[in-house]
Amino acid sequence: MKRITPTAFTLIELLVVISIIALLVSILLPSLSRAKRLAKKTICQVLHKGYGLATEMYAIDNDGVMMDSYKHLDPDVGIPNYWGSKKLPEEVARCPEDESTEAMGRLGMFPQYDDLPVSIGCNENMLSCSARMTRNGPMAFWVNRDDISGQPAKLMVWADWQNNPASALSDYAVVKPAQSEMGTLCFRHLDNVSTAVFLDGHVGPMQVTLDVKNNGHDFAPGADWGVSSVGKFYKCYYPFGVGATQTSGDNSYGDWPGMKCD
Repeated sequence: MKRITPTAFTLIELLVVISIIALLVSILLPSLSRAKRLAKKTICQVLHKGYGLATEMYAIDNDGVMMDSYKHLDPDVGIPNYWGSKKLPEEVARCPEDESTEAMGRLGMFPQYDDLPVSIGCNENMLSCSARMTRNGPMAFWVNRDDISGQPAKLMVWADWQNNPASALSDYAVVKPAQSEMGTLCFRHLDNVSTAVFLDGHVGPMQVTLDVKNNGHDFAPGADWGVSSVGKFYKCYYPFGVGATQTSGDNSYGDWPGMKCD
């Protein structure tokens, strides 16, 4: 009986196998990467829900007065007090998908938070502030939830934030647009989305509809909010402030242009 010796792969066959494996990897990797980002987005949504619940509990405990945005991470009067811990862990102060924010050096590192890295910020128009900077220096503003007019489902309280050196405040995390820059908003999730919690308690996306770069941290060349006097008028638009139906010059009060919220 003749013995048959198995033959080895030829070079061509080996290259074909390697090519097939490489093709499968190239097909699967984007799907795995997207799934990972979706998981982080979900964690971010849960985190924001916790911020919303803490804000509501604070208002209940203080006769409707909203949380102090200047001290929202203070262990005694801020969110940590409602998280069941006097020390807020870093992962609670940061969006789980803020690696690009960190790589750009745009995490907040504020002294009153013990230099805790921060990438979630607040809407100063919905919260109180014990030391808001004005032209006359820092002043206290106390906001009562019952005095906030407008549609609660369209008023953002917390959202993804970046410490944009072009427009950030020096001592606390406020989410707001800037005149010729993105501002301190950040749309780092898939499809240029920022996770936000609204005044009615629901968590939803804020999506920029303009061209952006740097993973949603800056405008692409030629893009801007299209609003004159941003600093003066942004409080009159959803999701930053109270929307209205009136018009002033070329500024239509209502939903902020270049962004949609759900």
